[in-house]
Amino acid sequence: MYVGSIGLALFTIMCGQDVESQDLTMALVTEMVPPVPEPPQNEHLDIVKWRLINSQSQLFHITTPVNVNLLHELLMTHPNWPLIDSICKGLKNGFWPWAVTHELS
Repeated sequence: MYVGSIGLALFTIMCGQDVESQDLTMALVTEMVPPVPEPPQNEHLDIVKWRLINSQSQLFHITTPVNVNLLHELLMTHPNWPLIDSICKGLKNGFWPWAVTHELS
């Protein structure tokens, strides 16, 4: 599967590299893109939010049709392990990409 113009634009934004090659495939892109961002550090330190999440876990149930353990196993030899690990963590725990959760002054 070749990357279209939207894919090239996303690749440029995520990697900071301008790529114009028509030979760029999605497989090649997965070797170069950075991992999916984890929750912001301030979220790890917010005790009130963690208490809510732990006491009301049914509100935050993550479901996916993807067999995450099998996906993880099948991609063990992928050259961009940080990306694969971040995707599998996100599928299990939810994604927070580029979240800004603190108040801006």
